[in-house]
Amino acid sequence: MGKMRNYYPDGMRMWDTWYLHLDGVTHLFHLQVRRAGGNRPDEDEGSIGHAVSEDLLDWTEMPVALHRGDPGDYDDGTLFTGCAVEEDGVIYLYYCSNHNENGRGRQAMCLAISEDGGQTFRKYPGNPIIEPDPQWYYSISEPPPPFKHHAHPAIDCRDQAVVKNPSGKGWLGYVVMRRKETDAFRSSCIALCRSNDLIHWEIGPPCFVPNRFNCFEVPDVFYLDGRWYMIALTGDGYGQSLCWSDPGITYATIVGVADHPEGPFSEIKDNLLLAANNNQGFSARTVEVRGERLMLYTRSENGLGRLSWPVKIISQPDGGLLPVYWTGCDRAFGMPKNVQPVNIQAGSEWNSHTIEDFPTAERTFMISAKIVLNDAKSAGLAFRHTGSGIDASAYLTMFDTEKSEVVLINLPGFIPIQHRRWEVKPYGIYNLRIIVVGEMIEVYVDDVLALQCYDDSLANGGVSLFARGGIAGFSDLVYRGEAL
Repeated sequence: MGKMRNYYPDGMRMWDTWYLHLDGVTHLFHLQVRRAGGNRPDEDEGSIGHAVSEDLLDWTEMPVALHRGDPGDYDDGTLFTGCAVEEDGVIYLYYCSNHNENGRGRQAMCLAISEDGGQTFRKYPGNPIIEPDPQWYYSISEPPPPFKHHAHPAIDCRDQAVVKNPSGKGWLGYVVMRRKETDAFRSSCIALCRSNDLIHWEIGPPCFVPNRFNCFEVPDVFYLDGRWYMIALTGDGYGQSLCWSDPGITYATIVGVADHPEGPFSEIKDNLLLAANNNQGFSARTVEVRGERLMLYTRSENGLGRLSWPVKIISQPDGGLLPVYWTGCDRAFGMPKNVQPVNIQAGSEWNSHTIEDFPTAERTFMISAKIVLNDAKSAGLAFRHTGSGIDASAYLTMFDTEKSEVVLINLPGFIPIQHRRWEVKPYGIYNLRIIVVGEMIEVYVDDVLALQCYDDSLANGGVSLFARGGIAGFSDLVYRGEAL
């Protein structure tokens, strides 16, 4: 199998992902189901896929790591998320089993082991290895929880993350469970588990209880700059609403922080690593490679999920996290093409300037620019612009001082694709970076990831600059096409 940039498994739809960096190679494990029209055998349905990369951009698909069990087995349903760790030459691949028991979904954490560097995995004969302890959590031995939630009446026990215990022997595990409470928002939690051998686990009380999410999933735990962080996915699809100060956000990857890996973790409200107003960008997990903490996530797409390129995670002085541009992506692009600065003066209507020197037919490119708003109410950069002015089709990324937003829209018609509250002020100076790979779009503001999406509505086109309601300046204009 050849290498693939913007990886997705052949004939499959991918969603949750997790990673293991080992001997200069990063292993990607992911959930997958057959895509409509995909030519894959029945046994691959609901399996765990596997790919490897040396640079986190180009991936080679490997044979399926794990298949579902036979009918009646503990893992005869679609396999769900886990994690992977290595110890003494052995790879421990954790995964979530699903099994229907008396009309209820029974989730449990299970284990598979590889002793040949990830070429093959065998399931641990003592599976499942983790199930909810009824002392703290709803379990299969009890009636369903007395409320509705996104997976009712299933038993939550999934998406394990594992880290080595820095304060002594053994390992710490973090598993999505549901504690015994009277409503779903208070019950959603992450359970702390402990193990000395990566096989036998002791289930403990919760270590993260935000008390305001109906459900969250895909936790990841890591140490960075003196603090321990937990990130997790949640959103309106799980039943909650108005969870963030930006009412337009419907899905987000939240951040919790703690002084110790055992917790308790406290949510840093509105510290969102990924945020979108539809199901765009999810299942973020991180991996440490050569001293850098890198986040990858699944890009949403019609009937298909593609792996993102890495985004670097850095800490903030107040304990929060920022997703910033990773310079390792530079190798995907060719030599820069620069143009002279441009000033646009506009009245109440939009005024534009087309950059004739930038290509119009490339599908993969990166554009960067410094935008000085001066007294302009709005200003931005359009790409895949099929003509001139606001009446021609284009994607327009703009800064809006009136709404204090960064926005990605379709022209004509100013149809919103993604928008997010941002500190946009008159006379502000903003460094904009746009990465386009086919139908995949990422927008960075001052090198912080602000918007990301999939959109296939437009054809090829050029680059234009736009302003409204005053003067805006554009400088440091650089275009880089795909590296040959």
